[in-house]
Amino acid sequence: MVKDASILKLIQISHSPLWEDYILAKKKSATTPHSQTGRGKTSTNSKAASPAKSSAKKSSSKATLSKRVSRVPEAFALGTKAVTRSDWDAAIEAFRQAVNNDPANLLYRQKLRSATCAKYRNNQVGDKNCHIAMVRLTVELRGAQQHGDAALAEQICEDALAFNPWNADFLLALAQANLLRKHWDVARFSISLATQCAEDRPEIIAAAKQLLIKIDGQQA
Repeated sequence: MVKDASILKLIQISHSPLWEDYILAKKKSATTPHSQTGRGKTSTNSKAASPAKSSAKKSSSKATLSKRVSRVPEAFALGTKAVTRSDWDAAIEAFRQAVNNDPANLLYRQKLRSATCAKYRNNQVGDKNCHIAMVRLTVELRGAQQHGDAALAEQICEDALAFNPWNADFLLALAQANLLRKHWDVARFSISLATQCAEDRPEIIAAAKQLLIKIDGQQA
């Protein structure tokens, strides 16, 4: 039984309509800020927008996308330089930014995982004081999965793997999220890590095999 009051509160929230507000806030903190009129609502001004304004909006969106893409190699380069200095926190931050902007890129994901393992000196357990955080993230992940939000589930898994990159449950959940997002290479990579970290857990191995079958079926 979880005794921590904040965790119990999260469990209650995950089964209530407030969860939608919570995951929206989580998304905003995990992605590049952008303007929006609100979930499920259409601005009156946007309905009556002139062609000129519409065109300007499209140009602005393209510029934002271009800016975001241009940041990816820069973040990756910063992470690579940080690795040469053994500055693992800086490397993890840079690689995470690269992953967030290009989540289907396998190399970025591999570098992020490698830097995190190096930070904990390959101790196979990660941060030894992260129990409460991992319980909280488990509850958050359950809520994201129940609401079918694969992108949020992926972010939550990465948050958890920042504490313990050897956690087979979150690695498998990350694979599942990437399967739903059709990031096949990242999904396979995460499955491979999960099975390596759970050799003594047949249920993880069985679930991993099922995910691989699904990937093969969707790619066929």
